[in-house]
Amino acid sequence: MRHLIIGSVTILLVYIFLISRAEWSDMHSWNRAFADVSLLFLFITIIIGPLSRLSNLFVRFLSWRREIGIWSSIMALLHVYVLFRGWFYWEPIRLIIGVNQETGQLTFDPGFTLANLLGTIGLLYLFLLALISNKKAIELLGKRGWDYLQQKSELYIF
Repeated sequence: MRHLIIGSVTILLVYIFLISRAEWSDMHSWNRAFADVSLLFLFITIIIGPLSRLSNLFVRFLSWRREIGIWSSIMALLHVYVLFRGWFYWEPIRLIIGVNQETGQLTFDPGFTLANLLGTIGLLYLFLLALISNKKAIELLGKRGWDYLQQKSELYIF
C-alpha cells in the first residue's frame, strides 16, 4: 500500500516538474523531472532520521523511508536511462567527454566529467541501499551490518 501511495505521489511530482519546464526539449524536461524527484525523495529519506531525533513529530515517518528511498532509486534509474538514450546515445565515453548539443562535437570538460563520475558513484550507492532495503537483507547482513550501511548515508550528508 505504501508503494502505491509513494508511486502516486511520484507520478504527480514528475508531472509538476514536467509542466514547469514546458518550454524545454522533451529529453531535457523528462531528464530533469526524474532527477529532481529522485533528489527530493533522497533528501526526504535522509532528513527524516535526524529530524526524528529532534522532534517526535517526525518519528511516524521513519517507517516510510524504505519506500521513499526505493522510489528515489527508481527515479534515478529513469534519469540515467533518459540521459543515455537522449544525450549519450548509449556511448559510455560521453560520460567523460562532453557533447556540444548544438554542434555534436565531443569536447573534454573537467567539470562535466567530475559531475558524471560523482553521479555514477552516488547512483551505485543509492542502488546498494535500495537492494538492501528489505527484511531478507537484514537477516543476511545482520542487524548491525545493515544499520551500518543504511545509516552511513545520513552521516555523509550531515
